[in-house]
Amino acid sequence: MPDRQSLSPELLLQIAQTLNVLMRGLVAVIELLDEGGTVPFIARYRKEATGNLDEVQIRDIKEKLAYFRDLVARRETIIASIAEQGKLSEELKARIDATFDKSELETSICPIGPSAAQKRSSRAKRGWSHLPFISGHSTLRTNRSSCSLLTSSVRKRVSPTPKRLWKARGTLSRK
Repeated sequence: MPDRQSLSPELLLQIAQTLNVLMRGLVAVIELLDEGGTVPFIARYRKEATGNLDEVQIRDIKEKLAYFRDLVARRETIIASIAEQGKLSEELKARIDATFDKSELETSICPIGPSAAQKRSSRAKRGWSHLPFISGHSTLRTNRSSCSLLTSSVRKRVSPTPKRLWKARGTLSRK
């Protein structure tokens, strides 16, 4: 596995309780997966190390391991982002560290993200400030002027071959 960061004991305990496996077998499976072992290999030839875990249990451990490693990476990103904004308190950091669910982390605990004004200024820096923020393609379906505005913007940034413009206009008007 390319991402071999170690997990905290709390996360290991969470995985063990969720999957109802012994901690010794869980740690052995994680070590074997990190060393490059495949699920079938570990299930067949490393039974003594894993405590006789079968392929299904090992695959579940592998999935949970990936999930929690992603969660840890996302936590670090969120903490760095909030600290950069100067809004990180010890209480918020503790709440972020105590979360075991990605959706809870994103929605309820960390709603602090870039504001709409920051997003607009970011679009302005890239030269796209004159375009409306489009969520979905509903505005393009009903409004031909938006489609022609977008086509003219594309014409400035992309080599204006007739085939590309025709293809872009057809794609936008169909959606």
